[in-house]
Amino acid sequence: MLRFEAFRLFLRRNIQKDIEDTDQDRREWIESALRESFDFDHYSKNFHFKPLPEDERPSYLGEHIIAGWLARQTVVDERTPPEDGLQPTKDISWRAALIFIDPTEHSDGQKIGMEKRSDIGQSLPILRTLFKHLEDRNRGYGSEIFPIQEEGSFLRFVANHQGRINWLQYEAVVPNMFESSDAYSEELRELRDKAGVQKVRTTLSSPSPIEVEQTPLADIGGDIEAGGGAVKARTVDGESYNSQRDSKSYAADTEDEKSETPRWWELIKPAVRGLFGE
Repeated sequence: MLRFEAFRLFLRRNIQKDIEDTDQDRREWIESALRESFDFDHYSKNFHFKPLPEDERPSYLGEHIIAGWLARQTVVDERTPPEDGLQPTKDISWRAALIFIDPTEHSDGQKIGMEKRSDIGQSLPILRTLFKHLEDRNRGYGSEIFPIQEEGSFLRFVANHQGRINWLQYEAVVPNMFESSDAYSEELRELRDKAGVQKVRTTLSSPSPIEVEQTPLADIGGDIEAGGGAVKARTVDGESYNSQRDSKSYAADTEDEKSETPRWWELIKPAVRGLFGE
């Protein structure tokens, strides 16, 4: 059983004077950055990105979905056989996770699907390191990546902990903010347009419970979560919520089919289409 986690990618144009601008739009920037294989380090571990060759791409990906492998090098200290003297040696192998990216423009950012594999590592930190590497190598854009949540997950936490939440933190990507008309949204848009602010983090706390249910705070959190950002909450008795802890996922039963056969690609097709809302 394969499981693909869903993430939302936001690219913001760098405006620092010491960073060379680019004529590429977001889609062109992603496509050019991921056209070739390359190595990168993640927490001192060797990783490698390899785009899926054109002759291996299933037709349902169309022309716009980027597909490839994110691989992690594994080194195990071993010994040679007794007849060879039990000499120290190392076994080097690679574990790889499949990744899909829709680079086309959307109001809520581009979308990423990454195969969840414990032997590779946590998907979100790896993806953030990958795009930081791309930013350093291909100037012009900066990136923010957030998990896509199950709809209403924060509102369910609020409903299940009524009258007990005393700490909230919102983190919003301002250039791609949701189109809500509440005062918080309007203030963020004004900061974006007049001050050039690209990301805002707001923390609200109280020794006693905060009135979340009867105020716009719950809806603001839900809108941020849906439109690109992160929400955290804690209750007076220590229960917590973190929208970055888990992401929406899509499962594919590969029925023990050998990886990358035509049938294997067909078996993961519903999950891939689910990732991109097709």
